[in-house]
Amino acid sequence: MSPPPALPAGSPEELEAESSLSVKRGVVTLTGQSRSIRLCGSNVDLTLADQLDGALDAAYAQLGGKPMYAEMFGERGDGAAAPNATSASFNVEELLYAASANADAACQTPLGAYELLARGADPEWSVEVRSDSMALKRAGAAAPFAFTSVEAADTEGAVTYRAGADGHVLELVVTQRVCYSNDRTEYFAYSATARFDKQTFSGCARVGG
Repeated sequence: MSPPPALPAGSPEELEAESSLSVKRGVVTLTGQSRSIRLCGSNVDLTLADQLDGALDAAYAQLGGKPMYAEMFGERGDGAAAPNATSASFNVEELLYAASANADAACQTPLGAYELLARGADPEWSVEVRSDSMALKRAGAAAPFAFTSVEAADTEGAVTYRAGADGHVLELVVTQRVCYSNDRTEYFAYSATARFDKQTFSGCARVGG
């Protein structure tokens, strides 16, 4: 669930993390004739392959069947991973987040500095998790409610973050289960439930940089 730990610059482990474990970003286009991805910062279309058993195609269809911005784990290949490929390829190993609105513009925005961001609507809320803190934002609240000394526990496909301050307790449970925004413009690999005092909020979650 958590992003990979920082590694010493230039180490073999860092190179491996960059090739397969760090979050990659790009614009995905799926048509009847081709499957391609243009990685953010590049002007080259790579042939797209994936190991997702249709999950990428399902997300693409749910988001309107048009080019979508995507965050994923994966790595470049030489074209051999995609049937009949004649160009360089990119193999998607896990789709983390996707959005159908302003796909090209999304590439210009850096990944969030948080470890994880959970959010939902009706009412609007969000919880931002960093290495040593959590912050809850709620519609109508004047300011975020901040927590430090966050405890995290990983059990049976879910991660629970918990913190308390000034007599208040915030618990965020993130589950590896596909989630879509209410307007069907965003795909998330994770679902989230936040409990703050006697309130419960439901939504989706994505990892940061």
